[in-house]
Amino acid sequence: MPLDYQSPPPGLFVYRTRAHFYEIDALWVLHHSRYLQFVERAQQALFDELMGAKEFSPEKYPDLYVVVKRVEIDYLVSLRGVAPFIVVLRGIKLREAGLTVGFEFRSEDGSILHARGERTVCKLSLQTHEPVGFSPEFRAKYEPWVAAGTALKD
Repeated sequence: MPLDYQSPPPGLFVYRTRAHFYEIDALWVLHHSRYLQFVERAQQALFDELMGAKEFSPEKYPDLYVVVKRVEIDYLVSLRGVAPFIVVLRGIKLREAGLTVGFEFRSEDGSILHARGERTVCKLSLQTHEPVGFSPEFRAKYEPWVAAGTALKD
């Protein structure tokens, strides 16, 4: 049974957005570099929702202090024109200092898969800039989300 992107199940986060004219290239498709910007926006919205963040600040929320370790993306069907679409996030793996999230770019109704990939971040200490574990609060919010995400099947 296909996933419901209008009322997503636990483990799935749906970020609704749209492409703007300045993000479209000469072929009238979303420029490849813009996809990662939308992934970052969706990640921020997910953090805000799960953690109840009132301000996107690493000083107030040290679990935000991460570096991207790896990004992989497959472009499947061009996202054409100035149009709405969704970015779907699903937890894949949570480790002591690492979080891997899968992402998909889909048409507004979810029927067309435009691109998919994975993004892994490493949590750093604000003081030493060395890898450090996520906080117990972060783990308490993200572990169930990741577990639910890994259990989902398309």
